[in-house]
Amino acid sequence: MNLLYSTSTPIPSFTQDADLHANAALDLATVPLVIPNGTACRVVDIGPLSVSVDKETGKEATPLMHRTQSLDYGIVVSGEVELILDSGETRTMRQGDVAVQRGTMHAWRNKSETEWCRMVFVLIASEEVVVEGRVLPEDLSGGGGKTEGE
Repeated sequence: MNLLYSTSTPIPSFTQDADLHANAALDLATVPLVIPNGTACRVVDIGPLSVSVDKETGKEATPLMHRTQSLDYGIVVSGEVELILDSGETRTMRQGDVAVQRGTMHAWRNKSETEWCRMVFVLIASEEVVVEGRVLPEDLSGGGGKTEGE
């Protein structure tokens, strides 16, 4: 995953190149996936057959299900990828397709045997995700997205 550019505020200042200086000062080793109160533009390359296999059963395991505390625009630049939602719903996305993720649990899977998929993501930090009075925290563990208090 490659961070192309980021801002540390939702409304960046271009005065005296403040945004450029802030971006250049980032320590890429410690930058979180979602920039708190800011934005991130990332390029992600998803390899062929990028799925996990359960070593005990030999069956395909679920790709990393995750939720970010952000509004994400995912654009397929090349190849194909399958978007998987925690409901089990799937969508095949092709070059030029755009997915909008609004704090939902989801995963990505490249089912091609030979072709890579390249995506560009724009992540915009958001408020906590609250559904029916329950906070759904950011979950990058692949653990399924339990709600706070469970």
